[in-house]
Amino acid sequence: MISPLVAAAFFTGLLSSAHCMAMCGSLVGALSLGRGSASRVLGFQILYNSGRLLTYSLLGAAAGSAGSIFALTETLRTPSSLLMIGTDLLVITLGLIAAGFLPGISPRLLEFAVPHALFARALKRIKDLPMALGAFLPGVIFGLLPCGLVYAMLLSATQSGGLIQGALLMAAFALGTLPALLLFSGGAHALSNKSRSLMARGAGILIAAMGLWNLWRHLKMMGVEL
Repeated sequence: MISPLVAAAFFTGLLSSAHCMAMCGSLVGALSLGRGSASRVLGFQILYNSGRLLTYSLLGAAAGSAGSIFALTETLRTPSSLLMIGTDLLVITLGLIAAGFLPGISPRLLEFAVPHALFARALKRIKDLPMALGAFLPGVIFGLLPCGLVYAMLLSATQSGGLIQGALLMAAFALGTLPALLLFSGGAHALSNKSRSLMARGAGILIAAMGLWNLWRHLKMMGVEL
């Protein structure tokens, strides 16, 4: 049975696709240029997203493992319970920011400027590699780019219960972004600003809902009657 949080992570990724395309789509598009036929471009996109999936899964595994170890430490049980609740509240806040429900706080504040010139130089060298590496390695690297939505999902992964659960949650998030990103060359910029805004709002609402779900679980674990 699929965990509700894993399912929510997938749909969050689906709604986050427009944000992903706006953030790094131009660099990925530049890398895929000159790859030949449409089938080779598709192959490039699949390899690129496989690298991104690997990075997200590893980050999720690390987050889930760290969260479970801290929670299982007997001497830190009370502090860890309070930390979990604090993390839930932070996830809820990040979701509300991403959804645009907190006036005056821009989702862009959750990210810092990426040194595009540095990435461009590195990717120029990668572009000359055989396609397998020239596509896979940028995916691995781009999976580390600063992103408020990814931060929120990683915080949720710390609450997932363990290494495997954290990896599954982040893998589901990455897979959710896959359909739109595979269609990047055709459909990425066809979306209107209003459509992108609605998708971002939907992703933020789902993130906040995940935070509320975890908050409810953790309060129950502490014996709080709801």
